[in-house]
Amino acid sequence: MDNFNGYTSYDSQSDAQDRVQDITVKTFMYMFFALIVSGFFAFVTYATGNAEEMYSNGTIVILIVVEIISVVVTTILVRKNLPAAAAVCGTIYCIVNGLTLSVIFLRYQMQSIVAIFFVTAAIFGAMALYGAKTKTDLTSIGNLCMMGLIGIILMTFVNILFLKSVGFDLALSYVGVLIFVGITAYDTQRIRKLATSDNGMSPYSIAILCALNLYLDFINLFLKLLRIFARNR
Repeated sequence: MDNFNGYTSYDSQSDAQDRVQDITVKTFMYMFFALIVSGFFAFVTYATGNAEEMYSNGTIVILIVVEIISVVVTTILVRKNLPAAAAVCGTIYCIVNGLTLSVIFLRYQMQSIVAIFFVTAAIFGAMALYGAKTKTDLTSIGNLCMMGLIGIILMTFVNILFLKSVGFDLALSYVGVLIFVGITAYDTQRIRKLATSDNGMSPYSIAILCALNLYLDFINLFLKLLRIFARNR
């Protein structure tokens, strides 16, 4: 019997693999739900003409701040083992992120957006499958990718403030694709590690945390590929 704020009960014949499978299914269900929510709000915001208004009046900056806060709060709630509250906060984040993502429809052609979304899904799916099936410990790769991600963030700010180089920005996008490919495999493998470790977190808490990480991996991979391959309007 499942309890949303507690642990899932397994019968005496269930083993660790049952728990991993249960949490993996929950993780990808939450992640797909998050992508659908963000995609819906992104397209509706664009279709109603609000995306251009948000971009022009600076509202998008406020939304980005709200995004950062909601991600931090969601993570805190998960760590406190409050999955119901974390799910609500995480949904708010997905909605707000959808609003900010609506501006991609102003910059790129719809055909390019759709095509690159499916390319992203294929790459993400392949790496998620690899992360789930490989016996190789991807911790070192994950740590290396996280260090690379921090470097990209810092260099992006340097480029925005000082260099203002389109070529350098494109180079960072190529590196970003490689980094998020690696992080996707690492975060998928992490589901199994968290599910089988004695961390005091309920299956729902683990699933929400992992879904949030994979959602961020997918979105960032998608945006990097858009920057490289999409056609501008």
